[in-house]
Amino acid sequence: MKRGDPQIWFDKRDCDFDAQGQCTVNPSKGFTIPIDRFTWRTKVVFIAACQLAETFLGLWNISETTPRALIVPVSGPTVPTDLDMAALAWRKIASKLSTGSSVYEAVNDANTLLAQSVYIVVDPETRQPVLDPVTHQPRTATVTLRFHAIGGNGGRDVKLR
Repeated sequence: MKRGDPQIWFDKRDCDFDAQGQCTVNPSKGFTIPIDRFTWRTKVVFIAACQLAETFLGLWNISETTPRALIVPVSGPTVPTDLDMAALAWRKIASKLSTGSSVYEAVNDANTLLAQSVYIVVDPETRQPVLDPVTHQPRTATVTLRFHAIGGNGGRDVKLR
């Protein structure tokens, strides 16, 4: 592959890393494709996915001094990324960015909104609301999903306007 060719991402278990951190797919898999970092010019990228690996985040070539921000979930094994709640957060973030707020301010406002949100607990097998045994009302839970910005001094230095 030469520069400018589309890049392909593989799980780090498929990679052999050289001294510069470049990944080459393990030849024992039967092929070798060098992996490079993403080239991007947009100021803000929002990703709503569970348990993003450091390998994936490293492909974005972003640091605290980069004038761009990558907005990702604060993830962990007990914090799933619910896409409905992520969409709610993105709408809030996009709204705040459109009025001149920094990414940091927009993400904080979205996290405040998420902290005030609740959802109805649903039985995964029946897809029906779980009822409280005393009140017989649908059981609710507080949304635990939160986001943070990587790059641009935690998003403080990144604005769209």
